[in-house]
Amino acid sequence: MDIKNINTIAFYNIRLLLREKLLWFYTLGMYIVILFAQLSNQSILGRYSFCVADFSSSVPFMNTFFFLIFQTLPLVILSCHFLSKKRYVDSMETVYYRPESNAEYVCGVFIAFISVFGGAAVLSLLMIMVMHLLFMPFPLGGIYYLFYLFLMVMPALVFMLGLSFFVITWLKNRVLSMILLLGFLVSTIFYISDYQFGLFDPLGLSLPSAFSRITGHSDMLGYLLQRGAWFFLGLGFVGLTILKFDRIPNRPCSRCKWIMAFFF
Repeated sequence: MDIKNINTIAFYNIRLLLREKLLWFYTLGMYIVILFAQLSNQSILGRYSFCVADFSSSVPFMNTFFFLIFQTLPLVILSCHFLSKKRYVDSMETVYYRPESNAEYVCGVFIAFISVFGGAAVLSLLMIMVMHLLFMPFPLGGIYYLFYLFLMVMPALVFMLGLSFFVITWLKNRVLSMILLLGFLVSTIFYISDYQFGLFDPLGLSLPSAFSRITGHSDMLGYLLQRGAWFFLGLGFVGLTILKFDRIPNRPCSRCKWIMAFFF
């Protein structure tokens, strides 16, 4: 794969995502709701509990918890739209019909989504970090913000994005794909997240994620194994998406791609 082609595709898809006005309004509303919820429950401006004063990780965890619940909805809808053939004419028409390989195109779109939604997660954590310093009585632990960003947000985004790409590519029906993905998302959040102690929770919402200043994390190895499993499963779905992506029929070394996809 040519890195230059991937960067070009990612750049144009980032521009297209940033042009989505509904995404801007939705994200802005999400930030307001999250800030209001945390300031009213975890700051001196509202009410807070002294029993969690030693858990400075509760502030970034609550922010990440709400972010994943809110942002997976537009992630699923937009990912189905961007890989669907039934798209309106836009800036990607000049790239879509050029001879870049399917792998380069899918990887470029994947990087664009991770960049935009990952950037939204970073901005959300930065805003609550400022509020943490100004209005919250809990000690600030900067390492916790990085922990939840890379080990909770990123595996969830990679898996949901890879699954969305896989479903829309293999079903080839945008409406049916969105119904199935949204149904999976709702059932995951409300019904099966606690099953087997959070093993089948791709968002990591039900996992023990708090840090104690005395004992640290309750089960770091198990946490890393669970998050890593969903992260690599998402990469595997991206690989299977490339194999079934019918943009152009240039598929050299398909056997190697099958092996790599199932390896992940």
